[in-house]
Amino acid sequence: NDLSVRVTEFLDDLKTSDNITAMGKTVLVVTHKTAGRILLQKAGHNPEGHFREIPFDNAAIGYVSIKSNKTIVILDNKRC
Repeated sequence: NDLSVRVTEFLDDLKTSDNITAMGKTVLVVTHKTAGRILLQKAGHNPEGHFREIPFDNAAIGYVSIKSNKTIVILDNKRC
């Protein structure tokens, strides 16, 4: 639960209009598997299910787009 709260706060921080550091830029986020799954879920992938149901392999890439406070999962579980 603590990790879910931290990931949610992180995404909310990226979406706020007063966050001039990330606004209009690409931000690389490197996580462990669980945090990556939670991030994808909070971004809209499998919102009603359990985050562990989201496939996210070791060395996988997920791509999330945030525009106008809307978060969209574009790519998940792309293997390197």
